[in-house]
Amino acid sequence: AERALALGEAEEAHGWAQGALALLVPDADATRERDVTLLYARTAVALGDLVAARVALARARSCSASPADDARVGVELAEIAYLGGDLRAAVEEADRARDAGDARARLKARNVLGKVMLAEARWDEADRHFAEDAQEALAGGDLAGELRARLNRGIAILSKGLLEEARAIFEAVLADGERRRDARACAFALANLSVVAAWKHEYAVALSLAERTLKLSQHIGDRMKVAQTLATVAELRLKLGLFAHAEHAIAFGRRTLGPGIPPARSAHFCVVAARIALARGFTEEAQREIARAIAEAEADGGREVLAQAYRVAARVALEDGDLGRAAELIARTREVAPTDEARAETAMLAALH
Repeated sequence: AERALALGEAEEAHGWAQGALALLVPDADATRERDVTLLYARTAVALGDLVAARVALARARSCSASPADDARVGVELAEIAYLGGDLRAAVEEADRARDAGDARARLKARNVLGKVMLAEARWDEADRHFAEDAQEALAGGDLAGELRARLNRGIAILSKGLLEEARAIFEAVLADGERRRDARACAFALANLSVVAAWKHEYAVALSLAERTLKLSQHIGDRMKVAQTLATVAELRLKLGLFAHAEHAIAFGRRTLGPGIPPARSAHFCVVAARIALARGFTEEAQREIARAIAEAEADGGREVLAQAYRVAARVALEDGDLGRAAELIARTREVAPTDEARAETAMLAALH
């Protein structure tokens, strides 16, 4: 199971972890029980089952015999809190794990803290943070951690509007990931190269890269990545006027994660679904989707999706002729817009208003 997880084969890893869990004798060996339940939780996260992962981690924490053991559990709880949108809990768990864990737990904890910086649009801090992590991982021989840090640094640089610099990082990570046979790193690199292409309005290229990401993510069984990529594919199909195909991608993404979908991912789907409905002239459907998106994005705490939701809601209000509501939403967008692109779109909406 450990080997399959390291190779990005999430479904295979989960099958082996389930088998190991079934063979456990409760209360017979606390160390073994902790290790097996911790491994099971990691495979459940890879498959997007955050509820099962939390249950397993609670069991693993009860078997922890030292601060270092607890840190191994805590860093996984930090990741789940981040994925579930509870950024405060993510920081609290990651801080404890960073201070008490070994080198690998420290790097994983710092990775969560850096992703919180990205979620809060603290681009320069995140850039420095992940540059340090990449050097520390390389010095410690953690090649997967080094690729992960470089990817996240690329996202920080991309978010600052430095498209070519970000593209160079993602292309280098893709090449290294292919050489090291790190499927997850390759999937994330392809996904971010798709984002770069989309920001440069190279929509056909972006769609091709996103579809490569989708195939790779489906192969390794990473449901979270599959769902994220499907939202991207839907957005690109919308830009190319493929409305029915875009709607299909959204429906497939929602089914992939099911009723336990994390708020941030659900909000993203709702934003894209609202854009599709608005493009087709279905303003009532667009209003329903965007109201849900705003509620979930506000609960999640991530600024990027919230800013997107406000901008789409402003467009819906303008389409309906509700100028007062549009002005209110534009003002909210200005408060949270995290990138130059978001601020430019907000200025355009203000001009339309």
